[in-house]
Amino acid sequence: MNNTIMMHADHLAEFVSNFEEAGLLVRISSPVETQLEIAAITEQVVKASPPDSAPALLFDQVAGHKIPVLTNLYGSLPRLMQILRTDALDSMADRVAGLLSPDLPEGWLDSLKMIPQFSQLLNVKPRIVKTASCQQVVKLGRDVNLSEFPLLTCWPEEQSPTITAAQIITFDPETKARFVNARPIQVISDQQLAIRWSQHDAGYQLLQ
Repeated sequence: MNNTIMMHADHLAEFVSNFEEAGLLVRISSPVETQLEIAAITEQVVKASPPDSAPALLFDQVAGHKIPVLTNLYGSLPRLMQILRTDALDSMADRVAGLLSPDLPEGWLDSLKMIPQFSQLLNVKPRIVKTASCQQVVKLGRDVNLSEFPLLTCWPEEQSPTITAAQIITFDPETKARFVNARPIQVISDQQLAIRWSQHDAGYQLLQ
């Protein structure tokens, strides 16, 4: 299995292609079910693989769905470092922390030294565009049908499929601060979702 750091990819399809060429992804073409089966196969592959070497799995034929399912993409430390383009996660964490909460310079000379660091923040700010790839298909109101997505049921005790780490974006109207929480979302029906908030989440506190 090739663990060489890969070149930059602009989107998920490119990552999948790169990982497959490097032997870090296994494509499964046999029909599978979203109800427990995909999760069980992924668990078996991870347990049967040496530490930090379980491949990502791409299920091409998901019963009742046209959309494939990709699992275990972040399931190994080497692969995660390739995605983040870093040789060490600790250095990446320190770099991000330094950008978000930098030590303020004491004089003009120190300020000049920090220009390269602050210039990196220019690439962090989101760009607002009129059209984007995610807008190729837009459904609103009654056109929304969540059953079109191959949402997984991963545990026998789950009453319905769950999006395990959905990105919930909230906005504080007073401070103008934006918050992003990764929370599980339970699928209630074809047009209804339920967010499993924690009382410590910024988004939950804004709703109170």
